[in-house]
Amino acid sequence: MQGPIAAIYVVGLQDTENPIDADPKVDSLGSAASRDEVLKRNGCNGSARAPWDANYPLCETYTGCPAQYPVVWCAVNSGHNPSSTDPATKVTDSYRYQGLWKFFSTLP
Repeated sequence: MQGPIAAIYVVGLQDTENPIDADPKVDSLGSAASRDEVLKRNGCNGSARAPWDANYPLCETYTGCPAQYPVVWCAVNSGHNPSSTDPATKVTDSYRYQGLWKFFSTLP
């Protein structure tokens, strides 16, 4: 796919299967590389960020992006597949489900 896109990333700080940074041991370029490519593709200016939504305090939006192509980065304290017994899972799930829905349902 080419051209600008709206994007939200909900990434796990302890994710070893799809880490934030590149990791050749798991054959991953990392989520940060994808984000950086989308920022470039969207023509975003700079790397300034601001809080995205008060209900999702771990999310930041890149302020130099066109309004129709926002890029939001949410780094949550979880792994790749949060355990249902982990108390952080409820928070992580709110980002992965309700947060994603809010992002896509409010696009211009």
